[in-house]
Amino acid sequence: MTIQIYPAEEKAGIADMIAKGSVTYASVIKPSSTILTEEGVEKCKLLAAKAGANPNQLDLFYRHSILASVGWNKNDDVFDKKPTWNARHTVADKQLNLGHNELNIVGHMTDSYVLDSQGNIILDNTPEELIPDQFDVVSEFVLYKIWADENRLDEVNKVIADIEDGKGFVSMECRFPAFDYAVIDEAGNHQTIPRNSSTAFLSQHLRAFGGTGEYQGYKVGRLLKDFFFTGQGIVTNPANERSIIFDSGSKPFTSKGSITIRDIQMDEKQVQNLQAELAAAKAEIAKIEQAKAAEQAKAVEEAQKSLSETAQAKTALESELATVKAALVSKDVAIAALTEELKASKEQVTIVTAETAAMKAESKKVARTSKLIAAGIEADKVDATVAKWDSLNDEQFADIVAMMSDDEKTAKCAKKAKADDDDEDDADASAKTKVEGDLAKAEIEKQAALNGGSAEGQDRSKVLSGFLSEGLQYSAKANQRFAKTK
Repeated sequence: MTIQIYPAEEKAGIADMIAKGSVTYASVIKPSSTILTEEGVEKCKLLAAKAGANPNQLDLFYRHSILASVGWNKNDDVFDKKPTWNARHTVADKQLNLGHNELNIVGHMTDSYVLDSQGNIILDNTPEELIPDQFDVVSEFVLYKIWADENRLDEVNKVIADIEDGKGFVSMECRFPAFDYAVIDEAGNHQTIPRNSSTAFLSQHLRAFGGTGEYQGYKVGRLLKDFFFTGQGIVTNPANERSIIFDSGSKPFTSKGSITIRDIQMDEKQVQNLQAELAAAKAEIAKIEQAKAAEQAKAVEEAQKSLSETAQAKTALESELATVKAALVSKDVAIAALTEELKASKEQVTIVTAETAAMKAESKKVARTSKLIAAGIEADKVDATVAKWDSLNDEQFADIVAMMSDDEKTAKCAKKAKADDDDEDDADASAKTKVEGDLAKAEIEKQAALNGGSAEGQDRSKVLSGFLSEGLQYSAKANQRFAKTK
């Protein structure tokens, strides 16, 4: 069983709650000592017959309870006259559980009947037009008293004790395929608003779905349609104060029941007012729908504009991407060509570098050879000297050349000086020989002069003496020079 969901309810986020299509509410359990009047005894014979269908079973605990009442309950769920009357016999053989737990069944309902607001039974054959606007559906039920499980036995015995002490509560369960809205205005007038796509926005204001139960000064309830009873539970919190548990021979109510949701008698003015209110509501709904449609149209337009801009941007980006890809391909080709060219250039550079190095080495060798030759270094020593000092820079090599040049000059000077000394020694020796000969000759002449005694001889003797003295001095100097060279 699925309830139709409208867009307004989906937007309000209550679709799941609405789709369940079920109602549960709890009511206080009360025993009643009020005895039916004599007028009601005959009608209660039917009740006694129903209760006596399987009477006096030791393992059963018998009770009746008000299952549902026409009108509003504390949860603002509304039970209308006709669907409640139609559902009155859907009670039989349905479960009785604890705490609304289907896995904790402790009994079942056996049958049902209907009471008016004075506690009188309304027979099944009562004409529809004579059925009162207010009535209660009573369920007959039994609890199982005997259990093999001691814990379950203690639990059920406590429930029975609470019921007998008037401390128990019952909870009704039902299902429904649809609902409308029951509305009460500030003056207390009742009306029904069908639930459809135009009025579904009212669902979010229902207390059953988390609302306040009010809308623009109206009290709004959930009017159940075509519902049927599915069970009853023993619980702790009541929702319908009229749903009590009582003995079969008692009269549970003496006061008027809960309010009806219908205004059977409506004059022309009330009808006109209702029509005007509905027209105003429709106009308001139309205004809201128009504004909503305009807002949606604007949103669609903005979305389409954004989509168009996005498509244009995408096209531009795709074009730019294609250009970039083409540029990258061209760049890759250029890089490959440049790479090959660079490789060839590197190979050429290697060759040129080697040739340049060889030329530099040869140029350096020639330059240094020229410097050594210019410095007067002997030819047989030049190549060895260049090779020996090849690692030196030009400045360092120049210093080496200068040093070698000085040494070479010194050696040459020493050789020349030796040669000069040798020549001088030979001259001195000759002079010495000559001097010695002259001296000997002079000595001879001196002796001769002395022997002659003539003046001419004396003069000649002076001359010879002077010559001899000079010759001796010269001889002494020559000996000194000769000694130095040794």
